[in-house]
Amino acid sequence: MPWNVQLEDEHGEAITRVLAVWGFFPEPDDKTFLLIQFLDPYGNTVFNRLQMPQFLEEWERLRDLAEKMSNLSAWTDVKRLAQQCASGVHLYLRFIGD
Repeated sequence: MPWNVQLEDEHGEAITRVLAVWGFFPEPDDKTFLLIQFLDPYGNTVFNRLQMPQFLEEWERLRDLAEKMSNLSAWTDVKRLAQQCASGVHLYLRFIGD
């Protein structure tokens, strides 16, 4: 299931977008991913800056799988957006399901 991912401001306006992130997500019932397990494949999921340390920790665990799936570039782009989100106020990381 692909997601589009964007960093957005407090008004929901996109600052930066990453398109078609797919192929390296854990199974939906994998409870070892405290945040990523809640990505909605058919809707939107929004994370805030206070969640970013946990999100980034989980995201790092997906790096090898992203590389195997030839999608490391998208993985890196999302990581960059998450780091930006973590470093600012009124910034949100939104996953847009299909």
